[in-house]
Amino acid sequence: MPYIEKPFVSIVIPAFNSALTLSQTIKACMDQDYPKDKFEIIVVDDGSDDGTRDVAAGFNVRYIYQKKSGPASARNNGWRSSKGDAVCFTDADCIPESDWVSKLVRHYNENNTGAVAGSYSVHGSPYLLDKFVHYEIQDRHSRMPEYISSFGTYNVMIKRTVLETAGGFNPEYYKASGEDTDLSYKITGAGYRIYFAKDAFVSHKNILRLWKYL
Repeated sequence: MPYIEKPFVSIVIPAFNSALTLSQTIKACMDQDYPKDKFEIIVVDDGSDDGTRDVAAGFNVRYIYQKKSGPASARNNGWRSSKGDAVCFTDADCIPESDWVSKLVRHYNENNTGAVAGSYSVHGSPYLLDKFVHYEIQDRHSRMPEYISSFGTYNVMIKRTVLETAGGFNPEYYKASGEDTDLSYKITGAGYRIYFAKDAFVSHKNILRLWKYL
């Protein structure tokens, strides 16, 4: 692949009944320190029946509506409708830090890297469980190697050519149940590596329920 100093980035956000959280996600994506003429934001509405469409309409983003087909299908719809050399995925209840895209793209041109995954945080929450989760994740991620075997779609950048080679996400995963791991293995199976950018963060505001974390 030819060297691209700053690739055009498409940020894809799959959303289902996300009216309560989507605005924070979009605002955080719009506030990236990456050049404004070098990225776009695409919201793929996976058959929501709440106010998700209205929330997206309040921002200068591309909005795509699809009949309920699951998050894997929504992500495929997003990246295939995008124009980015690199596609960043996050979720509609996540808040990327302002340097999120920059820190993922920093590794875009590294040899044989097909995807760059980032870390996860619940930093800033007043809840004791969230604070525990934050430090537990930070400790675990700090000990992970430079290259990893799989990623989560809440925080990852994948080269467009790699998505095309791997065929994207398997839409048979109708619910969020392993479509990211499946794609990870297809990417590494094709000979690409997955870099782990420990300093590229997205966060949740809170988790609240112990059973959900467990």
